[in-house]
Amino acid sequence: MDTGSPYTVLSTNEILGTRLPIHTMQKGEMVSLAGFRFFRHPIHDVTMSFKTETGELFKGTLSSIGALVPTKLDKKTLDDVKYIPNIVGRQLPTIEIVGLQL
Repeated sequence: MDTGSPYTVLSTNEILGTRLPIHTMQKGEMVSLAGFRFFRHPIHDVTMSFKTETGELFKGTLSSIGALVPTKLDKKTLDDVKYIPNIVGRQLPTIEIVGLQL
């Protein structure tokens, strides 16, 4: 997980793990990262779950996050981008979680 970006995105590897239809997500703003070009495909009304160091689970919601979808969906590109982390943007600390402000 990386932090400090102006926006929050899920990595390509994370999206593939959710079984979302990545081939239909090749639209949105174009961004460059780690020498690759991606679509920043918006996903709206997202609930994210987190675990504390003690194992306590809590959830937060965002009006939208982005999915990093490579402009090329071939095996080599998917292998090359699998180590790019999720990026937690600056808007994440403003989400409300069980009455607490992060």
